[in-house]
Amino acid sequence: MALLLLWLALRWGLVQGLKIRLLAMLHGGFLWLGIAFALAAVSHALMALTHDEQSLGLAPTHTLTMGYLGATLFAMATRVASGHSGRSLAADNTAWALYWVLQAAVLLRVLGALWPAGATPLTVLAVLAWTTGMGGWALRYGNWFVRPRVDGRPG
Repeated sequence: MALLLLWLALRWGLVQGLKIRLLAMLHGGFLWLGIAFALAAVSHALMALTHDEQSLGLAPTHTLTMGYLGATLFAMATRVASGHSGRSLAADNTAWALYWVLQAAVLLRVLGALWPAGATPLTVLAVLAWTTGMGGWALRYGNWFVRPRVDGRPG
């Protein structure tokens, strides 16, 4: 499943999709899905080979939930907020920067799961990054639902 998903991510134009930020955000989420399945496969193989003594812990779960679901939700909510408020369906510089803050949060949390000795500081950094990314999104785009653009000019 992991190989199929990763192949599809490349086949669907992951690199070409980077030119359109909103599309790149969706592709990034899909890429995390393939990575989550790959980590789960490795984790289960480790468990089978070591009689459940070793695994990748929560790394596959955080890759799935924070990486795939978080990135996909972020991209889709950005698109919906833009469309429903009368703005262009595009990720502006703010959305793009916040998206990469979320990607850093995912990476930090997955690394924390894979490296137990550094789990506490990495998790704290992941929480700060996630809160910054999602909080920043809520401040930027949440206001658009309250006060949509009605004058035909950018908000």
